Amino acid sequence: MPANTCNFIRPICEAMPERAWRGHSAFIVGGGTSLQGFDFTRLAGELTIGINAGMYLEPPPTIAYAADIRFMQMVEKEGSWLKLPSMRLVHNVVSEQASTGMLKPETVATTWKLPVGKPRAWGRSLEEGVAAFSFSGAVCLNLADILGASPIYLLGFDCYKTPIASNWHERYPEEWGTAECMYNKFRRTLNALVGQLEGKAFHLRDPDAPPSGADAFPSLSYDDVLPPAPEPHEIDKRKTTDVCIRPVG
Repeated sequence: MPANTCNFIRPICEAMPERAWRGHSAFIVGGGTSLQGFDFTRLAGELTIGINAGMYLEPPPTIAYAADIRFMQMVEKEGSWLKLPSMRLVHNVVSEQASTGMLKPETVATTWKLPVGKPRAWGRSLEEGVAAFSFSGAVCLNLADILGASPIYLLGFDCYKTPIASNWHERYPEEWGTAECMYNKFRRTLNALVGQLEGKAFHLRDPDAPPSGADAFPSLSYDDVLPPAPEPHEIDKRKTTDVCIRPVG
């Protein structure tokens, strides 16, 4: 890559065709504690979007989405970002920060940018990008809709904090904790989108888990949608990453 373009993160529309996931379901993995104990091998072969620490899923997500420069610098330092077989996608803000040299050229060269448009203006194409949401879950919902996925299943979209933990994982430093007031904002943001996604988006949860705070979307149980976890030797990890993705180059 020429030196004068080493900090340019290319837009996702150069990597994926419009409506690439049309006719397929999609699973968006958030960070909520309702996913504690969930066997992610049940998602093998599905189209998935892993938000931030969702990149650590096994098998890896189809798209690994990051919206925080701190997170990007952390996974860059540990070397896990570049090892991902997933499409690596960042928020427009991260892209702008990277242009100042906050990320290494090799990270930028193999990462794609999700353009962001106007606040609350639901995106309709990859070139236009998604609406400007401060909540990554809403951003990824808009992305899955643009890609034509239906239905769209939300995993770990709890919109609440338990007394014990904030996430199903322990990947974030303690100082990255989400303020209580933000969960209210997440709930309002998601519930306001039900009209855009009516009959298309569902929470996917353990029936024993508390209901999501974003209760405008109906809930289904894992067993309603997913097969039982396969034996480890039956998992073909390539199936999660070879659908509708063009190689970097």
